[in-house]
Parts: sequence; C-alpha cells; structure tokens
Amino acid sequence: MCLIKRTYPSQLGCNIKSMIDRIVKSFSGSVLILLALFFLQSCQGDGGEDTKDNYLELKPELIEEPVENPKEIPVLVEKSIEYYGGEAFENFSFGFHFRDKWYSISEEKGVFKYIRSFVNEDGEKIEDELSNTGFSRNLNGNPVELDAQKQAAYTASVNSVAYFMLLPYRLTDRATQFKPLGPDTLKGVVYERMGVTFAQEGGGEDHQDKFMFWINPENYRMDYLAYSYETNGGGIRFREAIKQHHLSNGMILQDYLNFKCEDLTLPLENLGREFEKGNLKEVSRIEAASIRVIY
Repeated sequence: MCLIKRTYPSQLGCNIKSMIDRIVKSFSGSVLILLALFFLQSCQGDGGEDTKDNYLELKPELIEEPVENPKEIPVLVEKSIEYYGGEAFENFSFGFHFRDKWYSISEEKGVFKYIRSFVNEDGEKIEDELSNTGFSRNLNGNPVELDAQKQAAYTASVNSVAYFMLLPYRLTDRATQFKPLGPDTLKGVVYERMGVTFAQEGGGEDHQDKFMFWINPENYRMDYLAYSYETNGGGIRFREAIKQHHLSNGMILQDYLNFKCEDLTLPLENLGREFEKGNLKEVSRIEAASIRVIY
C-alpha cells in the first residue's frame, strides 16, 4: 500500500481514483497500491468476494510515532525482501489458482498487469484486468461498463490478492513508514515486530492504514502478519504462514491461515500474545495452487 499519485481515466470517477491511487502506491519511483482485503461481500458471486480479508482499511490508532524518514527501509525489511526473492520482484510473471479463479500477476520495468479469469454461475467467462492505466472487465470477450461501486470493489479485490501474494516486496514504496516494535516470541521462536504506516504526502486517502509484521531476525522469514480495516464495520486479522512456494524465478510465495480478532480495541502488537493463548478464531485459508512461472 504504498503510494505515488497518478492521473487516471476520467470515466473511473472520484471513488475509483481513490482506489487506484492506493493500488498505484506499490510502484514507487517508477510509473507507479493497497493494502489491500477481501471485504466487499455485496459483490460475492461475480468476483468481488476476494476483497474480504484482503483489502485493508486500517485503524489509525493502533500504531504510533512512525519513523521520520518514510523513504528509509530498515535493514530487517531489506533482508526479508532479499530472502523472498529480491531482484526477482522487479521483473516477473506468474499465474496461480485461488478460490476457483485464475490469476496472472506480472510486472516489468514498473509496468504491472493483474488479470483474474473465471466462469460465473451462468457459464459466462469473465476476465478482469488491473494495470497502471486502470481497471477493465470483459464478459465473454466483450467490454463491460461498470458503475463506480462495482469498479471500486473489483479493483480492490484483484489488487488485494496480488498485494498480499507479493509481500514483503510491496513494502518498498516511498511513502511506507516503519516503526520497530521490539521482540515477540511465537511458538518458541523470537521475532522482531515491524509496524508499518504510510506518510500522508504521497500516501493517498488511505494513508492511515496500519500493518504489523513478525520477521525472524535469524533467517528473515516473515512468518506472521496482522492488519486492521474499517470496511463493513471494521475488523482485525492475523495471518500465520503455513507453506512456502519456491518459484523457478527465485521468488518465494506463501500460504496463510487467516485468523479473526473479536476485540477491535486490541493493538496489533498484542495479537501475537492472543494467538499464543488461542484467542483468535480461524476464518479462512489463503492458499495458491497450480502456480505457473512465465518468467
């Protein structure tokens, strides 16, 4: 979720501009994100359901006093990015199945394209495409005109899947701010916690979003992450990495267990303790299948 402003096609409307601003955040210094959750249930059945627990609207009070220099990436985060693929994230193309849909994720020299393909209940083929220039939907090969609400929902849905799949690389945006929050022990392993916020300048309208990452300082694996959001009444999620996919292009992708925290007042940095106590409820599994590398 990270953040460079752009001018977008006028037909998208102001709501879509705000959404695309968030998506574009991830591509700092180049032509261009979010943080993206799976939470727009009204769109279930035609591609919007992936937004739930992916597209992020995070509570501003959970993390305080980020580091002053938003462009400085902590060594811990840099080494974690290197562990998960480093330079491989600069130019890549791969596809995978997720929740009965096929995703194609690619980026080359700052130009990105996310494609989601699936067949709806009526047997119609739908293809969604999100790129630097905006979002489009085709139905059986023909362009579909969408109202602002649906376009925002589908944009968030596609982007959120890609965003989480590409962590921690997406933390390289220039507006990302980091705050080390000290050690925390989960399942007998000592991790360093890293809080993430976004600078208001260049951070888009959603610059108050918050994240928390648990990174192993010995091997730089990002085994846990947490976030909060405000859509649909708000909520807090905690994810545990359960499987790694080592791709032939050098990238490492992860599957997760997705947990829910009922106490919306709980600071993100305390979620590890609640996880250890068994106080978080598993709500879904984030798993990629049939991964195919193009380059």
